Amino acid sequence: MKKAIAFLLACFLLLSVTACKSGTNNLQGNTSGNAVNQGIAAIQGNRIYYSNSSDGYKLYSMKTNGSDKKKLNDDASDYINTADDRIYYVNHVHNTDLINGYKIYSINIDGSNRQQLCDDAVTMMCVSGSRIYYVNADDNWSIYSINTDGSDRKKLNTDISSNVNVMGDRIYYIGEENYQLKLFSIKTDGSDRQKINNDSAFCLNVVNNRIYYINADDNSAIYSMKTDGSDRKKISDDRATYLNVAGNRIYYSNAAVLYSMKTDGSSLKKLTEFSVPAGFDGGIGAINVVGDQIYYQGGAAFFIP
Repeated sequence: MKKAIAFLLACFLLLSVTACKSGTNNLQGNTSGNAVNQGIAAIQGNRIYYSNSSDGYKLYSMKTNGSDKKKLNDDASDYINTADDRIYYVNHVHNTDLINGYKIYSINIDGSNRQQLCDDAVTMMCVSGSRIYYVNADDNWSIYSINTDGSDRKKLNTDISSNVNVMGDRIYYIGEENYQLKLFSIKTDGSDRQKINNDSAFCLNVVNNRIYYINADDNSAIYSMKTDGSDRKKISDDRATYLNVAGNRIYYSNAAVLYSMKTDGSSLKKLTEFSVPAGFDGGIGAINVVGDQIYYQGGAAFFIP
């Protein structure tokens, strides 16, 4: 078992979450599982970029061994994406100020050349290829996209949307239908809207042509299926609150306990348990996997056993 490291991440209010295509190369800003968990950490090369809860959630970077920590901005930052020599993020204001906060910014990897990319109030964002996909709270939580320089703004749907995943030429997301959350997909140009199934779903991860999600219709059990809705399988009866699919394992929380298992549901391991303070209703959330470390809100970051 690799040695644990202490890196405190305090809890804060979680908003709706999003996801990008799995991968951390220069064309994909973050993994699917990290982005669906608020994108508080991303990895590129030998550096980790993360929201530092001990300094107002400002953006920092460090080497993967924890050394050479550097402060990169003065914004409270989440939905962190790295692509080539730029970092993209949402300046997360910890209140309801949609006028001054929740905008998309980019900076160089050394923290220089900060640029605001749009004026929309953004509750979720990811980078895929040369485009940024985001949910626009100023327009009924519809999905929009822009180029990575902020140009060519396009509206892609009219659904109240969350959990946006970009995979190839399609976008997978949770949309509201009759006050229930259902799985939908559209092409990246907004055409060909398809309903995938009737489950009430959340924490959507699209990885290796499969969709992993928590099924609210079945006591928040974990399910998976192919991206066309076929081969639907229950993976675990455990009641999940958050999940992150990384490699061949699923990391998920059940209230204040963090577990991992293989994507077929086997090899279940309890990783840690968070001691919940008196009067605190939350547990482990925002599970982010970067390299061989796990970051989550509600406890410490540690190496994956």
